[in-house]
Amino acid sequence: MESWMISLGIGIITYISIIVTLRNKVDTHQREIDESHKTIKALFGRLDKHGDDIVKLNTQAELSLTQKDVDNKYVSKELFRQYEKHIDGRFDRLEVGQGKILKFIEDLNRRG
Repeated sequence: MESWMISLGIGIITYISIIVTLRNKVDTHQREIDESHKTIKALFGRLDKHGDDIVKLNTQAELSLTQKDVDNKYVSKELFRQYEKHIDGRFDRLEVGQGKILKFIEDLNRRG
């Protein structure tokens, strides 16, 4: 065999091996890119879900009463008991006053 044929054979084998190697690398990279796209889509899906959860939590937080709102709208049990005692005391005094007025009227009716 002549040397140019050997060189041509080596060249053809080298060319084929380069093409096969490049094709394998391209296929490998394409699979990696596809997997990366799937991962990115999954991550964006999770981000969307987290975003929806954050909106729900913010809405719940805005609708819930704060301690300041509770203090402004409702009285504490202790304060209610104090008011209750105060009102009961006033009614007791009214009853005593009413009893005195009725007794005075009865006394006037007996005299007159």
